[in-house]
Amino acid sequence: MASTGSVVAGRIEPVDPGLMTPALNPSFDWECWRAADTIVCEGTATESWSAVEIAPCSDGGALYSSGFDSRRIRRVSDSEGRALTSQLFVQAREVISRSPDMSGLLARGKAQFSVSFDWAVPGDLSTRTSILHGMDASFIIPGHGMLLHQVGVISYDINDNLLFARGVHPIVDDAEGAFEQLGRQACDALAGA
Repeated sequence: MASTGSVVAGRIEPVDPGLMTPALNPSFDWECWRAADTIVCEGTATESWSAVEIAPCSDGGALYSSGFDSRRIRRVSDSEGRALTSQLFVQAREVISRSPDMSGLLARGKAQFSVSFDWAVPGDLSTRTSILHGMDASFIIPGHGMLLHQVGVISYDINDNLLFARGVHPIVDDAEGAFEQLGRQACDALAGA
């Protein structure tokens, strides 16, 4: 005999996203539902920009950026809505130019990584750790080479204390210096292009 309720892909009943602990990131659009003895929430966030001035160059010019950042996240919570685990997937692309019309030679950037979040105590944000896997940032200029490349595995606690890092991580070692160097190299390599 068929049930009178509707179950779509294991989604037993919808749940108000505002009931989750800790609160879900408000930058995402969320949908939550009960699935067996857990609550599952999925969120998406997409941002795009076009010809935004991002940095001055020493010769009086500037760098401009166009691109997108697309994120998907899935959080699994206990039956009371207390977070257990989350998995975030990020894909981003960016082009950098010396011209606001984005013409000429371009620096090309991309990121493709996932972040796993785990709560040692369900819902207690102070016990959350994160592990990032993949390519966090990579910028190249065709014919000139690599400007910045960060790839590997990085883990942080909730206070952004580095727990461990494996791979190439110039941003972790010196974020401000890495992006200043990226800007200088892009200004120089793209000048007159």
